[in-house]
Amino acid sequence: MILVRAALVAAAILCSPGAVARETLYATSLRSEASAGGAFISGNLYTVDPDRATATLIGAIHVGDVPVGVVSIAAEPGSGVLYGITAGLSPIVPRSLLAIDLRRAEARIVARLAARGSDLAFGADGTLYMWAPDQQRVVRVDLQTGEVTPVNRDPIPGSAGGAIVVDDVRHTAMVAVKGAQGTLDSIDLATGAVTIGPRLTGAVHDASIDNFTVSPAGVLYGVNSNGGAPSKAALVTVDPVTGAIRGIGPLPDDVRGLIFAEEQARPPLSSESLRVGALGALALLAACIIGYALWRH
Repeated sequence: MILVRAALVAAAILCSPGAVARETLYATSLRSEASAGGAFISGNLYTVDPDRATATLIGAIHVGDVPVGVVSIAAEPGSGVLYGITAGLSPIVPRSLLAIDLRRAEARIVARLAARGSDLAFGADGTLYMWAPDQQRVVRVDLQTGEVTPVNRDPIPGSAGGAIVVDDVRHTAMVAVKGAQGTLDSIDLATGAVTIGPRLTGAVHDASIDNFTVSPAGVLYGVNSNGGAPSKAALVTVDPVTGAIRGIGPLPDDVRGLIFAEEQARPPLSSESLRVGALGALALLAACIIGYALWRH
């Protein structure tokens, strides 16, 4: 029976692609600068300690051999796929939706975006939303084509950037798009109606809140920047009720994207790998049962 139990355990492990995972805070940067000459290299992918803002470099983000800067990232519910968007003025991969491998900072182009975006957020139903600064609206993004559909009826005048987070309980999108001393507004995702919220206070930098993400404990984190080139960035928390901002610490220059996502302890398995692994586990289980029956006789 020990062998049978071992086979069942092996089958459970092989058939569970998310068997060992935990939530980690990741950040992406728009660009990094060469130590000599200030030449454009690439954006970077980091892990970040949410309590101290300490960043650890994973690597430069690239599509094949092409370096890219990423302004926002969001994890798709269920699949855990990490999506990102490039800057509107990216010289090689402009205004594109990417899928990003967290382990190696490798990305692939999913679609060209129909509008420039500054921040992404998924709803629990798998709908991808984006703040589109040029349209001054929250938009829905088609994951297959990159086409966008406006949500709010009336535009919300704001800064060049802007952050968005989805509140699935109230079915609203909360945005900070009027600078780091503006208001925290809500858009009803069904009707498009806009509600002006509390004024933001206590920002580290006055220019903008560039990204939002929510921790597993329900804390709203954001990237607060000074809008420079390179841009100084700080990790902050935001009270969605009062608008009070608390600075945690500085982030690497030009950090824009921020997301809590599952950290895979091993690479995700393809459907073919899962099929082969499951068949192998079943074969091992059958062999154990037959061997046990022969041993009993």
